[in-house]
Amino acid sequence: MTTLTPPKILLVDDEPDAEDLFRQRFRKKIRQGEMELYYANNGVAALKHLNEMPDVDVVITDINMPEMTGLELLQKIKENKFVARVIVMSAYGDMGNIRAAMNKGAFDFITKPVDFNDLELTLNKTLDEVGEIKEGQKAKHQLVDAELARERAEQSKKFKEQFLANMSHEIRTPMNAVVGMTNLLLKSELVPQQLKYLKAIKQSADNLIVIINDILDISKIEAGRLEFENVDFSLAEAMDGVLNTITFKAEEKDLSVTTLIDDNVPPVLKGDPVRLNQILLNLASNAVKFTDIGGITIQVSMQGYEDRKVRLRFDVIDTGIGIPEDRLDAIFESFSQADSTTTRKYGGTGLGLTISKQLVELQDGHIGVTSKVGQGTTFYFELAFEPGQLEIADKAADKVAGPSMKGVKILLAEDNAFNQIVAQDTLENMFAGVSVEIVENGKLAVDKVMQNHYDLVLMDINMPIMNGLEATIAIRKLPAPNGNSLIMAMTASATQEAIYECTQAGMNDYISKPFVPEELEEKITRLLTTHRGSLQQEVKDTFDDNEPLHILVVDDNDFNQMVAQDTLNALFPDAKLDEALNGKIAIDKIEAGHYHLILMDINMPVMGGHDATRYIRTQLPSPKNAVPIMAMTANVEKFEVERCLESGMNDYISKPFDPEDLRGKILKLTSKPQLA
Repeated sequence: MTTLTPPKILLVDDEPDAEDLFRQRFRKKIRQGEMELYYANNGVAALKHLNEMPDVDVVITDINMPEMTGLELLQKIKENKFVARVIVMSAYGDMGNIRAAMNKGAFDFITKPVDFNDLELTLNKTLDEVGEIKEGQKAKHQLVDAELARERAEQSKKFKEQFLANMSHEIRTPMNAVVGMTNLLLKSELVPQQLKYLKAIKQSADNLIVIINDILDISKIEAGRLEFENVDFSLAEAMDGVLNTITFKAEEKDLSVTTLIDDNVPPVLKGDPVRLNQILLNLASNAVKFTDIGGITIQVSMQGYEDRKVRLRFDVIDTGIGIPEDRLDAIFESFSQADSTTTRKYGGTGLGLTISKQLVELQDGHIGVTSKVGQGTTFYFELAFEPGQLEIADKAADKVAGPSMKGVKILLAEDNAFNQIVAQDTLENMFAGVSVEIVENGKLAVDKVMQNHYDLVLMDINMPIMNGLEATIAIRKLPAPNGNSLIMAMTASATQEAIYECTQAGMNDYISKPFVPEELEEKITRLLTTHRGSLQQEVKDTFDDNEPLHILVVDDNDFNQMVAQDTLNALFPDAKLDEALNGKIAIDKIEAGHYHLILMDINMPVMGGHDATRYIRTQLPSPKNAVPIMAMTANVEKFEVERCLESGMNDYISKPFDPEDLRGKILKLTSKPQLA
């Protein structure tokens, strides 16, 4: 590998002819400017060189020298944080000193009398690493410049995204109380006029939530952050969901609503039912809005097979006002409607069709429209789905099979008094025998969980004193079983970033405000059913506290293996150590064995550390895919550290490593305080 600038080599040796021999060997590279060679006859002189010229790349030093030995020089290089990689020289019989040098951070060694072929190979290997670091530094600077330019270009976009997220949160919080209390009132005894008013409130609130979601979806699509699920779902249930949502408004206008599914359409599909529902609901809601006489038909038909998928056509047909022919091409544009009077008369943002078009096309589908003014409109789209494998179970049977809520304890962490009422009353109406306790902030939630065991914690995110994310992180640090309590976020921040933060903090699930009672019931039931047994099993499967550490050291360099294993033996005398010379061997050992920790080198033949880690995280079964992995890297540049974490590693330590730093990181990753 060619370095960016000629490498600077400092030779440190007290033998009189050492410099001449080195210059003779590397005379061509020195003469052509491919290498700069400097000389010092002992450690003191070498240290003076390094202070005057701290950018020396490689130090080749004898160990036994007067005034300052090579070992002392190594210590000074480490203390002064010089960047140079160190190669030590000593007689083969002096392996004790060589071992000590490697433990102090030497990169490699050669034995005396010097075999210059061996020296050149060792030096080239060291320079390769130096070159990689220099190239990395250059790339880092280029990345920084590019990042600054990108940040300036996207600053206004980020401000918009943050504004939308804040707006969503601030609107959703009071809307949760409005929707929740309306739902609770609708279940009580009401006179007809009260029922009429409450239904109007509910419809208005639902419309407002649709508008909020439309705006957020546009933001996600523009940022390229919209993701699609691929799960089995019942097409009939998806259609029923759309039908149930639009029926109330259709009945108000005395419109008929019909759904038709061709007999040859598979009853169970694999795809994203939430986004399919969103597309159909947008089109069907529009149809109801712009139709005063007649009705709406939603039809699904088979178009054929392609690549083991079925291509389906969805038609939403209305008998409404129609769209002028000259407006058909623009109807899918953002904030666009047929004309300005449409907005004044019918309302809406004009985003629904734009989002529907984007959602269809992001799934490799096609959407279109045909219309005649005064006769009606047909919106249609085609999407491909895999036939699903899931058997559709009876919902009532599923509910009976769910966990008994008698004696179940739920802790609600919520600072808004109205939302406290909504959540508590909803839960008590929903689950007979459930016990609900309330706290106003995350600190009180942590205190409660510390003192009592709860089956579920419903955690708001934005709270005073301690927010929900901080509280969750604190709870996860508590000992079992309290620290293993199920935690579900109840958040008005419905962005993908907010959901990701909840997951990273240790939450098991989330529900957005304002929540749909049926969705809350389904999520709580599923969590308790799935996790009650698994949490107990996790406790049984936890490593015995008295079990000695079992560590796999993955490094292709024999001397680095020696240093790591000697250090680990000194730090943890009872530890069991295995070695692997590349990532492929490491994966084989992990599949066959049981480890508390993997120490993973980055640059290795056959399979490097990043690829090995990604394979472990994505291809191995649980719990082997969750084994803690610590990178051991000679490159401590920020971009390399970030690459380690992005590939799935839990932590990193730089070479040469400080033993106490290694000790602390191992204790943190393996949670074995008894070794401290």
